[in-house]
Amino acid sequence: MNVESRVQRRAGRSAVLAVFTLMGLAALSFGCAKDPTTAESSSPGSTAFQAATDREASAGPPQPGGQLSFGLAAETSGWNPYIGQWAGSAYFVANTIFDPLAAIDPQGAAKPYLAEAFTPNADFTQWTIKLRPGINFHNGTKLDAEAVRQNLQTGRDSGLTKLVFETVVSLDPVDNLTLVVKMSKPWSTFPLTLAAQPGYMAAPEQLADSANGQANPIGTGPFVFNSWVRDSSLKVRKNPTYWQEGKLPYLDAVEFKVLTDIQGRTAALESGAVDAIEVATPEPLLKYQELARNGDYQMFTDAGLDTDETIIALNTTQPPFNDPIAREAIATGLDQRDLSDTSYSGAFPPAWGPFAEGSRNYLSPEEAGYPKYDPARARQLVEEYKAKNPGQELRFTALIPPEPTYQRIAQALQQRAKEFGVQVDLQAVEQTKLITDVLGGNYQASGFVLFSTPGLDRGYVFIATDPTPGLSLNFTRYLNPNIKKAMDDARATDDPAKQAEAYKTVQKEMAKDLDKIFLVHNVGAVVYRNNVHGVRNTKFPGTDIPAYAGFATTPFFTATWKSQDTPDQRN
Repeated sequence: MNVESRVQRRAGRSAVLAVFTLMGLAALSFGCAKDPTTAESSSPGSTAFQAATDREASAGPPQPGGQLSFGLAAETSGWNPYIGQWAGSAYFVANTIFDPLAAIDPQGAAKPYLAEAFTPNADFTQWTIKLRPGINFHNGTKLDAEAVRQNLQTGRDSGLTKLVFETVVSLDPVDNLTLVVKMSKPWSTFPLTLAAQPGYMAAPEQLADSANGQANPIGTGPFVFNSWVRDSSLKVRKNPTYWQEGKLPYLDAVEFKVLTDIQGRTAALESGAVDAIEVATPEPLLKYQELARNGDYQMFTDAGLDTDETIIALNTTQPPFNDPIAREAIATGLDQRDLSDTSYSGAFPPAWGPFAEGSRNYLSPEEAGYPKYDPARARQLVEEYKAKNPGQELRFTALIPPEPTYQRIAQALQQRAKEFGVQVDLQAVEQTKLITDVLGGNYQASGFVLFSTPGLDRGYVFIATDPTPGLSLNFTRYLNPNIKKAMDDARATDDPAKQAEAYKTVQKEMAKDLDKIFLVHNVGAVVYRNNVHGVRNTKFPGTDIPAYAGFATTPFFTATWKSQDTPDQRN
């Protein structure tokens, strides 16, 4: 049965709420990351993206032309989908230059986008990818089965992404538009990967250019790469031969400006220096929600959805967190409810696991066995650690991004830890280096974002793969065999109820391991001026079904346009 019909059948029983965790590195930063799922459901009756819009102004017919300027929260290391360390900000850029093989529908289901169909065999050990005809990369090379094979093979060979493809045993073109992917064991959720970083198709010539490919992206997308000044801006121009019908894209150009400081980013929006920005910190989020309600701006968020969780990752191969007593002390000494109310201004709900309340996979902290907040118990554990390690205090260094908001939050956590006898040293590290340090195991603790999915399959590489020497996506470097078995059980079925049971097992094991300390459920947003339209109007080719680029706050820009005669912005 074609996966589209499977998804539609399941969606009729229980709508899928899904936002996705990026395949790789968006999860390794204070950014936004979400996970599309074809087989996993959340709260019945919910939709993944339509409910998330706070305000979008009405507009007439699209007006072609003009340039959009977008404020990014972070720079990216490079644009090869299998080498570049793509944090959340990277996807805004990638969605202009590249197209993914799959995208997400309003119910959160992964469906063919650049591809035409995905078809599994009976036990999910083989998937057939059928491509749409007549699509070319920007350099004129055809998007065919061999080009897709080269992309996925590059993913299999890359030190960064090879664990994502560890179950793939062969990639066999059948004809120019058909590729058969065979697995060593069932992988019912394989299309999810094709809606994330490994599914963004780059021209074979870019993949082969080890010297310049990272800085010269070549995709099939609605815009063509023009220029890149690192840590400043990246410019793309309209693709005049874009494969989708409807005179797309409407814009002539897009410029992405790297504005890492949230105050600078909001000032640029309010002055008109940029047309839109990404927001993922509490105070600006609350501010623009109010301004959007007043009609001063447009915005959409993932508020109310099953969003990311901010966590503290603990490196279990280095002291002090190679000792479970130290990990339990941190988990027991943190009060997530107080942290949500104070450091996050109530904008981000407290979290004790990877699922929000209302998800079919949710376990309460009591059901999961997550340690209760108990400062007296935390102090006792600290003394146990010191007795076990004579002459050693329970002290560690935490890597944090240089963004002032997160520095303030980290300082609040630092003070709380001091109250139960733990000394935390904070080290501000630029995002791309932070990602490299975490992947390389060169850290003791680091705060970042992960999960945010009604299912956990997009997190497989982070929690169910063997830690590898050098760079490892299993960044806490801890593998629990019970978690690996449960994750494999979930991949062996497309029954949401059976998957939910497997994911509940994972949550209970995570509450024992405590290599990841949960803090809050995140909320992200895109804020844009009133003369910007169609940010969320991209459709699946040949349909009226909205298509979303993986997660709720990183849209395609294919159908975005700017009106030239909009009344003055009220701000």
